[in-house]
Amino acid sequence: MKKIILVFAMLLTPHAIAADAKWSFGFHVGYSPTYFSMMNITGTQGTTPYTDSYLMEFEGAPEIGIDIFKMPKNDWGFIFAAEGGKARKLTKLTDKNNQTYTPQPGQEVATFQTGFIRIGAVYRWDIAYIPVGLAYGVTAMTMPSSGTLEVKGGPGMFFGIGWNLNDTIAIEYIGRSALTQYTYKNGTTTENGTGVIGANLLNLKILF
Repeated sequence: MKKIILVFAMLLTPHAIAADAKWSFGFHVGYSPTYFSMMNITGTQGTTPYTDSYLMEFEGAPEIGIDIFKMPKNDWGFIFAAEGGKARKLTKLTDKNNQTYTPQPGQEVATFQTGFIRIGAVYRWDIAYIPVGLAYGVTAMTMPSSGTLEVKGGPGMFFGIGWNLNDTIAIEYIGRSALTQYTYKNGTTTENGTGVIGANLLNLKILF
C-alpha cells in the first residue's frame, strides 16, 4: 500500500502535470448496475459463538456526483470526484456453504448505501483517458430486524476508462472498491462483520 501511495504522490506533484493544462470542474449523473459486499462474520448468540461469510448482492441505483480535474492531452493529470446514490436493497445472499438466499417480493431486507470520495491520477490521450487512484467509501447499512447498528467506511481503490465526446461532455465507466465493517447488537446477539464493497458506475459527465 505504501508503494501505491508513493506512485500516486509522484504522479500528482506539479512537475508531473503539464503546465498548459487548466483546472476544470463538472458534475456527473449515472447508473451503478452492480453492487456487492463480501463480509466475514463473527458473533455470539447468548453464550454460543458463530462464524460465517457472505457474498451479498444488491440492486442497481442511480448516482450523482461532482468532479474537479486537470487533464492535459498525451500526459498525466489529476482527478478528484465524489458521488453517492440511494440505498440498495439486497437481492441475493450466498453463505460459505454456497447456500443461496433470495428475498421474496415485498419482504423487508437489508440495505447498503455507499458514497465514494476518489482522488488519483489520469492519463489522457486525444479522446480516451484512464483514471486510477485511491478511494474512500462512506457506507450506511440497515438490517430488517430491530437492534443497534454501527457501520464504518474505509479506504479502497478505483480504476476506469473515459471518452471525451467534446469539450463539455464525457462518458466514463468506473470500478470502485472500499473496505467496511459493522457491529450489530440485538438482545443477546452481537455480530461483527468486516469486508469489502465493490460497485461499478457508468456515468455521463458535464464539464465546465
